Amino acid sequence: MRGGVLAADEVLVFAHDGTKIFADYLCYRLNFLRVKASSIKLGDSDTMQSVLARLKKTDYVILLSFPPYHLPVFNVASFCRRRGTPILAITDSLESPAAAEDVEVFLCKTAARYFYNSQVATAAFINIFTSCIAVEMGARFDEILLEEQDVSDFMSAGQGTQAGK
Repeated sequence: MRGGVLAADEVLVFAHDGTKIFADYLCYRLNFLRVKASSIKLGDSDTMQSVLARLKKTDYVILLSFPPYHLPVFNVASFCRRRGTPILAITDSLESPAAAEDVEVFLCKTAARYFYNSQVATAAFINIFTSCIAVEMGARFDEILLEEQDVSDFMSAGQGTQAGK
């Protein structure tokens, strides 16, 4: 699973409604790890169709699906299977349309006694998932941290030096 994300040409994260925030967050974390990732809103049919049209076997698709379910997620999963693209679903139930045949499924229970559809488990899962990827990267993760620090140092030192010219 994680090797698939690291080996992918691009990771495409499909989500709907409020879950799109978590898709964006997951992409932010993956892009920091130098994994090319894009977040796609399931309700934006034009963008969805364009993204699916260029989908390759070497890509990796992550489906985020929580109540109220957005049924087109099932069609996305079906199309990915047709293209041979690996799929990971992050959802709350095996009854979710994202938990289709041949899909790796991670369950993040969202039912809570006082909150309908609480996404605390989803946020925690994204943090654990990306942390596991960072660990799997080994020395490459340390290189990324050094690169980030180098850019930060450069930007901090360079502020205002060009403004006066």
